[in-house]
Amino acid sequence: MNALSEFASFVPWLAALSALLGVVLLISSIRNLLPMLKAAELLRLPLQEIQELTFASAGPVVLCVEGPLLTRRFVSLSYKLRTEYGADVPASKHWFRAKSSGFSKARIELQTYHLPHPGRYRLHIESLGQPQPNDAEHAVVFAKPHLMATVGYILRILLASWLLIGGLVLFALSVLG
Repeated sequence: MNALSEFASFVPWLAALSALLGVVLLISSIRNLLPMLKAAELLRLPLQEIQELTFASAGPVVLCVEGPLLTRRFVSLSYKLRTEYGADVPASKHWFRAKSSGFSKARIELQTYHLPHPGRYRLHIESLGQPQPNDAEHAVVFAKPHLMATVGYILRILLASWLLIGGLVLFALSVLG
């Protein structure tokens, strides 16, 4: 019985420590997530039918589209990336498209291109049609693949939230109970 009462005296301290650890982990996760997403962005292009672009390195790049929330501008478009010599760059479509959104803009990953070499490329957007007044609010973005890193940060945020809320609840129950 004595050991149980000794353990019960440590519960508020353990709960407070858990809540504090949750706060620190939550803040650091959010502070590190946003710069990681910015650093993954390679190119941001306006919405045009044909564009010249240059990549500094070979390897996979993710094609994303960005625009106002609930925009329908990208619905029937298809994208082709070609080398400067006209050869199509192989692409793989995403079955589960990563989406991110803020208060006014949303971004969705469409496909990954596997660049054979660094250098100049040409992006063709098919079925774009005539320019529309709000095209300035839309963009085509190329980024480094970052889905697994993003999932890792989301799991860290969930763990931090669990520690914070669990610690606060346990602290309240141990003090009030």
